[in-house]
Amino acid sequence: MIIIKSKQRTIIILLILILLTIIVALVLINQKIRIDNKEKIMYLSLSQAENAFNLDLHLEEDTHKGLSKVDDLNTLLEPTNVTSDILARWKIVHKVDPEYPYPKDEIEAEDWMGMNDFLHEEENKTEMTYDENNHIDTDVLDYIMSRTPSDHPVVEEAMERMENEE
Repeated sequence: MIIIKSKQRTIIILLILILLTIIVALVLINQKIRIDNKEKIMYLSLSQAENAFNLDLHLEEDTHKGLSKVDDLNTLLEPTNVTSDILARWKIVHKVDPEYPYPKDEIEAEDWMGMNDFLHEEENKTEMTYDENNHIDTDVLDYIMSRTPSDHPVVEEAMERMENEE
């Protein structure tokens, strides 16, 4: 009888240890998945900023691994001549139309991630501004981001000012 109880106790202890091991493994796997997902989101944000502002992205590999360890993602992004042109057009547009959303602090700080967030924040959704015919008006944003000319009055004035500065 004592031997049976001892075997039962050993089996119960082993089962408890197995369950604890499984629980710890599941917690660690879940934590790794969360970190991996966070890094994927960070990589997507970096890529979005890189594409929007024509920046050079400096990563050793085209991967998201290790991004959660980077203190400032802006250090991975470097402006190009095209980036400078985009920012110059944005500044001119803001001078022509001071109501047009403009991330002055982010631009001065070269906070590319902040500019990207600004560009995609709901209250700054410049591409969703409707014109007098209730059509989505993308002319100003298209001009800022890719120098697309249009007959929009703000774009025409900005283009004229840009020509006079060159």
